[in-house]
Amino acid sequence: MYGEGAYCFYGVQSDSPLAPLLLWDAAHFLNVGEKITVIEDTPVACYLDRDYFTRSLIAVERSATSVTYEKRSRLAAEADDDLDSWSFCLPVGPGDATVLNAVVKRILEIDVARKEILLCGTPGSNFAYFNQVRIVGEDITAPPVQICKKKNRLAQEARYSNLVILHDRVFLPRHFGEIVRRFGPRYPLMTLQSLFFDNRISMHPRRYSDYGMAMGEIGHGLIGLHRTNSNAQAIALSVFPEVDRTGFCFASPMRYNNDASYPTGSLYICRKDVWNACPLDESLNWVEYEDIEHALRASRAGIPNRINPFGITQSVTSRPLLGGKAAVESANGGLEFSGPSYISLLEKKPLINVSAQDALKRLQRFGDKYLANTTAVKIPTGLDCIDVRAWIELIDHVAQQSTFKNDIGSVREFIADFERLMLFDQLTETRQEFLIHGFLTDPVQAKQTLITQSVEIRNMLRQRSSRTWFVGSHDEYFHHHLLSLPGIVISAVRAYRNNGKIFYFESLWAAVKAIYNSTPFKYYARCPK
Repeated sequence: MYGEGAYCFYGVQSDSPLAPLLLWDAAHFLNVGEKITVIEDTPVACYLDRDYFTRSLIAVERSATSVTYEKRSRLAAEADDDLDSWSFCLPVGPGDATVLNAVVKRILEIDVARKEILLCGTPGSNFAYFNQVRIVGEDITAPPVQICKKKNRLAQEARYSNLVILHDRVFLPRHFGEIVRRFGPRYPLMTLQSLFFDNRISMHPRRYSDYGMAMGEIGHGLIGLHRTNSNAQAIALSVFPEVDRTGFCFASPMRYNNDASYPTGSLYICRKDVWNACPLDESLNWVEYEDIEHALRASRAGIPNRINPFGITQSVTSRPLLGGKAAVESANGGLEFSGPSYISLLEKKPLINVSAQDALKRLQRFGDKYLANTTAVKIPTGLDCIDVRAWIELIDHVAQQSTFKNDIGSVREFIADFERLMLFDQLTETRQEFLIHGFLTDPVQAKQTLITQSVEIRNMLRQRSSRTWFVGSHDEYFHHHLLSLPGIVISAVRAYRNNGKIFYFESLWAAVKAIYNSTPFKYYARCPK
């Protein structure tokens, strides 16, 4: 009916939530000069009318329920089909480089013929691979952490058309080349499932910062002004608390939620031309919903996002405030929950990627700024280790002795310092709003309960109720090799037995292979001689 080399989709947009992915593939594997027709029973806005497609797909026939497009030129994602040339791009900072060394060492092992490694920023002094990476963006200042500017700069500087933009805690699978070759070329914005183990023998995996979904309209319909221009948008500084109240969960790798799902920013796999056509918004900084804004804007422009199901990554470290139970969309659309194993006899990894000495020095800086009488609290900055109870008592004592003006600017500054110098993480917008309101309405009560009734401190206590929260040696994040093998098999069996609820794997063997090939074993913590 439509001739050789033409595609026709009937009812796909009204019947299948996977329509954007199907239409993306069809448009990209259609030859120039061929036609694609989309027919619906009732008038439906056609996905192929979105901005990404408009220069290449020209509507040659249109009615209320059907559109026929002719492909006049290649789309951005099909400049070439080379899957053997990759740019691995990492935004980095000046801290300890032990984990970064391991991440780079793994990238060097990956099974692709041509690769380059780009770092945006200056790594720590113990970085071991200066002669095997290219450093860009050293002019980008911090704080604040301009993560969007860093990632965009990396995409601009990359030599190859295939990009992997990843954080410096993300441990890629050894068989990454096999994973992307199996998936094929002309892919959209893509990521991999990610997991984190609290222990060093690969038991009790949990989903960690990979693929998310907004559970309602972003900001419940409220919009605010863009930080640097007069555009009104859903993700803006003035409505961050409402964005936070939207509610988010992990998205299922087996489903697609149009204009609602997003890669979390830990790992992007993308074509260079596609990224540069729709870059991150550089007015947003780290933890300002920049990943959500980017993915939803790209999706509305016609660039969907999805999971490559043929492998996973592991996170070497984790944020302490992301250690609670989290909702996960299952394959049937319901909600499951993923989180740490609170009751476990296994020795756990450090909760906070900061040494005790550094933590005490930061607390001293907090005290120097806020203690009216600096002799009222003695901060033992020379200790190499401090247990959980002693740390909580110490920060509570410092908080109770702190003084500052009770105006909104001073309160915001105090809470920002509390996050940075006591919690070593960033509060959600709703928690910041709650604390600000508490200090402005009842400052005495707010200060008395800042630590003792902190949901963040309680969350960290549930994860690590004894020993210390702080890292002694960064080797503590890396897994024992032989001791991990039973854990890898047990974790794979458990994950596959509940396949589709939290994780998705093709088979039990695929689960074992995926976990083993992405495990950061202890020998990766050793620097090359």
